[in-house]
Amino acid sequence: LMGQAGISLNIMSLGGIALATGLLVDNGIVVLENISRFRAEGDDLVSAAIKGASEVGGAVIASTLTTIAVFLPLAFVDGVAGQLFRDQALTVAFALAISLAVAVTLIPMMASASGHKTLPREPGSSRFGRWFASSYARLLDAALRRKAMTLITAALMLAGAVVILRGIGTELLPELEQGRFNVMLEATPGTPLEETDRLGSELQRRAAANPGVDYVYGVAGSGNRIDANPTESGENIARMLVAMKSSSSELQDAVINDLRNSTRAVAGLETSFSAP
Repeated sequence: LMGQAGISLNIMSLGGIALATGLLVDNGIVVLENISRFRAEGDDLVSAAIKGASEVGGAVIASTLTTIAVFLPLAFVDGVAGQLFRDQALTVAFALAISLAVAVTLIPMMASASGHKTLPREPGSSRFGRWFASSYARLLDAALRRKAMTLITAALMLAGAVVILRGIGTELLPELEQGRFNVMLEATPGTPLEETDRLGSELQRRAAANPGVDYVYGVAGSGNRIDANPTESGENIARMLVAMKSSSSELQDAVINDLRNSTRAVAGLETSFSAP
C-alpha cells in the first residue's frame, strides 16, 4: 500500500509505523479474548470463533475507523503541514486497516483451526489482582449510580485540560537547539550602507567578545541582489550569524538579551533574532 501511494521509507513514514505498532495488536487481542471467553463457557472451536468474532466485530470496526478518521485527514492538509505529515498519516491509516482485516478474518479462522481442543484453565488470581478487580467494580458502580457527579467531574477535568493547554503554547515545529542564531538589523530607510555596516560591525564585535560565542559572520546591505526580497533587503539592513560554543539554551538566551539591550539605545534601529 505504501508503494502504491508513493510513500518511501523516511523519517515520517517510519514514525507512523512506530506509532501504529501498539495499535496493530489491539484489534486482534479483543477478538481473541472474546473467542477465549466463549471457549471457557463450553463452546467448540468453530462455534467460539464465530460467536466471539461476531459479538465484538462491530465494536472493533467502529473503534478502528474512528482512529483512522483522526489520522487520515492530515493527508489532505495543504501547505507545509500536509507535506510533513502526509506520509505518517497514510502509513498509520494503512496499518490500522490491515490490522482490522486480520482481526475479523484471519484470527477467527486460525483460532477455529488451531485452538486448544480442551477448555482453557482459569488463570490464577493474585491478591493484588483480586483487590484491583473489586476496587474497580466498586468505583464503576459508584460512577454509574451518581451520573450527575460523574458528568460534572468529567466536565471539570476537561475545562482544566483546556486551561493547561492554553498555557503550553503552540507551534508547527519545535525550535532546534543548534547552538546558533540569526540577527537582522534594520535601520531607518535611507540609511547609507557605510552607517549600516558600522552598526553591524559594532554588534559583531560585541557578540564576538562574549566568551560563550564561537564565531560571528555578518553582511551589510543586500539590495543589489537580483533575488533579494524588497521588504527584507536594502542598504539599511544588515544580517549576522552567531555560532555558540555550546548548544545551551540558557547561554544563548543570555547572549541574545545582551545584544538586544545594546541596540535599544540606537534610534530607529530594529533588531530581530531567529533560529536558523
